[in-house]
Amino acid sequence: MKQLRQALSPAGYVGLICLFLAILIATPALPNNTNNTVLAAPLLQTTATPTSPAVFEISLADLGYEEKTLNSPYGSAEYTLRLPEGWQIRKGSSFELDFSYTYNRLNIPESQWEPLSLLGNIIVTVDGETQLVFPIKETLSEHSRSIVELPPSLLNDPDRSSHSIQITLDAGLICEIPHQARLIIHPTSLFSLVYEQLPLTIDLARYPRPFYQRTFEPDQVRFVLPEQPTDKELAGAVAVAAKLGDLTYNMAISGTTGLALANRLDSGEAIHEHLFVIGRPDDNEIILRLNQLGILPVSLRKRQLSLASEGPVAVVPGDILTYTLTLTNTSQETLSSLSLLDTLPANAQVVACNPTCSETEKEVKWSIPSLEPKEVSQYTLALRVSEAITDSIAENTVTLLDKTSRPINLSTLTTIVSSEASEAGSRASISAASDYFFVHGGQAVPENDGIVQELLSPWDQTRAILIITGLSDEAVYKASRALSSESHFPGTQGDVALVREMRPLPENPPEPQATELTFADLGYSDKVLEGYSQETTYYFDIPLAWRLTNEATLDLRFSHSQLLDYGNSFFNILFNGNPVATIALNNETSLNGTLKVKLPSDQARPGQNNKISIQSVMHPIDRCMNVNTWLLVSSESLLHLNHKEQSIPSLDLDFYPYPFDQRSDLADVLFVLPSEPLPEEWEETLQLAAALGDAAGGPNLAPAVSLGSSWSETNRVDYHIIAVGRPLRNLVLQQINEQLPQPFRRGSNEIEQRIDNVIFRLPPGLSLGLVQLLPSPWNEERVFLAITGTTDEGVKWAMDLVSERYWDLNGNLTLIREDKISTINTHRLTSSGQAAAMATAVPEMTPVVTITPTPQPSGASATPGPAALEQVPAGSDRPSWLIPLVGGTVLAIVIIMAIAFWQARRQR
Repeated sequence: MKQLRQALSPAGYVGLICLFLAILIATPALPNNTNNTVLAAPLLQTTATPTSPAVFEISLADLGYEEKTLNSPYGSAEYTLRLPEGWQIRKGSSFELDFSYTYNRLNIPESQWEPLSLLGNIIVTVDGETQLVFPIKETLSEHSRSIVELPPSLLNDPDRSSHSIQITLDAGLICEIPHQARLIIHPTSLFSLVYEQLPLTIDLARYPRPFYQRTFEPDQVRFVLPEQPTDKELAGAVAVAAKLGDLTYNMAISGTTGLALANRLDSGEAIHEHLFVIGRPDDNEIILRLNQLGILPVSLRKRQLSLASEGPVAVVPGDILTYTLTLTNTSQETLSSLSLLDTLPANAQVVACNPTCSETEKEVKWSIPSLEPKEVSQYTLALRVSEAITDSIAENTVTLLDKTSRPINLSTLTTIVSSEASEAGSRASISAASDYFFVHGGQAVPENDGIVQELLSPWDQTRAILIITGLSDEAVYKASRALSSESHFPGTQGDVALVREMRPLPENPPEPQATELTFADLGYSDKVLEGYSQETTYYFDIPLAWRLTNEATLDLRFSHSQLLDYGNSFFNILFNGNPVATIALNNETSLNGTLKVKLPSDQARPGQNNKISIQSVMHPIDRCMNVNTWLLVSSESLLHLNHKEQSIPSLDLDFYPYPFDQRSDLADVLFVLPSEPLPEEWEETLQLAAALGDAAGGPNLAPAVSLGSSWSETNRVDYHIIAVGRPLRNLVLQQINEQLPQPFRRGSNEIEQRIDNVIFRLPPGLSLGLVQLLPSPWNEERVFLAITGTTDEGVKWAMDLVSERYWDLNGNLTLIREDKISTINTHRLTSSGQAAAMATAVPEMTPVVTITPTPQPSGASATPGPAALEQVPAGSDRPSWLIPLVGGTVLAIVIIMAIAFWQARRQR
């Protein structure tokens, strides 16, 4: 080392350091890892069998309740307990009340108190039946505990989905004694439930139960889709998720693929989840797994031999409808005693069949004595369609039966019956599209049917599986639409629904908002406020183009108890949180009270939810009387939303979910995903669809889905579009990149901004989510919402914000960096102002290049030449720590050179 130090000159030191620096600069930055979405484990995972009782404990705090204080002489608190489905409560279940009590006499010194043997009672009732009366004898007690037995006969009542536990303080017997006393109910009060787990009730008529129960378990479901879902399969899943969002509250939705779930099972992992399995059996591994277990209500069978059918595309009523059936023995054996069973279309009569067939009212049958290997046999059926039938679909299904009359193949054809039938030609069956067919009740299911089936999970009897399937994409979509329409299957009970036909959605343009609305029109019934202090709220929309006038009012209609202390009883009315009226209660208002309240226009929120709040304070006329104080707000109360129309200002994100929720069926909303979406991309889309379904709230929900640029520009004209994913993955985002409020660098997921002559960029790999709103490039009357990011992590931040906290959106550009949210309205900024706002919102942006303008000769064109703007290749980006490191290294070089120079002088 000594010889090395002597051999190195100062220049040598500098050379070594420069070599180190060059190696460092050439070293690429490591990419960031992408987080995977993981569904939170349930609060409770039960595997108890009906013969092994289990004990479960949960406190009031776990149920979301806080500490409650009841003041003497009377007071009460009510708690709701919902039990998971299949729980059979057993003897020994209890509620342990944790309470504190204090009593103070007024106006008398404590030394002069006369002892009281009883200060009152604590009364506990369950579902209206008294279970405990606990006498209060001590003037001071801290965290006393009392055990209340819970009767199984009440908690197992099949007609109750929830149970009420009411705790009442009754100190009426000491009411005449001046005192102050209070009972505190602590949230540590505990339910101890002894139960047996019975199998869930499987019944499609109860949907969305058992998947949604609103108990102390989190409500969550995992969608299981094929590895590469098609447009139709995803559109069906999105529609189901949207309706689930409408039917439920705060339902947690996650997603995985059939292959990924199968791998989890193969690794021995226990699956404790409700599952929605969607897709064709050929593409979804889980459907095949469940079929192998023999538990599908509608089972799958492998096709045997080859069966094909051919018939006309369309006929007019009264025409002859001719089908040709072709059967081929593809096996190596001679088969005997086969038969073909043709289920005739409704309202069709047999004209002829060749060869001869046996005929019943709804079927014809050919017997096939034997069929040699590779032998081909043809059959012809001629039918006459009733002249009274038009604008319908004739469906013909032929089933191949073996010698035991067991279905081994089938073929289904449909023909349009219309007086204006214009389509010519023939249509072939789809039997070659799938290696399988479905069988229910021993009969083959027509190939075009969508199938919905519900069953207990074989991996956890406390969970259920919903299968939405069919032999084609169209059949899967039909089954999905059955679940995205109305909340129940009319007339259907049990575990299976076969969906033959999907009616087109009715033309449902947004109806104009009525100017006059009763609370009943908004979906509210009469509301009763009971007790000392209560509040209730009513929500309604004001269209974006409306500006309320001075005539906008609320005509409130109400009545109330006459046993009130009118000097201290009143209620307040608030409009969007601001007080607008107060009225004192009296005898004149007790029966048919009315109040006209003006709704100030400056407090209205056009384009958003508005709310009317009513806060009541009611004191009884005699505090020693245990009377029920109440105020009834009538559903006939009337809103007069007098207004003026004005042009709609430029839309921004502050109004979201408007305009996407303007049609109650979401039929004008199009989700655009990457061509081959990743599970996390379609999972996040399902979550967003659920939130939109909750906002729209229509009886039938059918948003559309496009993968990549599969939809033509013509089809995009009619839709509000939501594009999801990084720009390099979503082709539509690449197409409209230059129109985005914050474009991305071409050919990358990165953004950049220019301030004066300096270009700023994010360090490579830094995650940033972006939500961007603009008029649709294909129709200015529609909007385009881009939910995107510089990384998959950034996209997830953006999707979570839009789905769960959309009220934090604003402007036309929202930036998300973990929990930090910044909003920008580029309509109100110059390009330099936008750049400055971006640099402020995202301080991680660093200067990467300075632009040197090329001098222009006098009179020359102002158009910049090739040298006017330096293009920085994507590969030249450096990590954020590089510039400080280079500066420090240069400083080190200077210090080393100084030391070397000093050593050289000493040696002289």
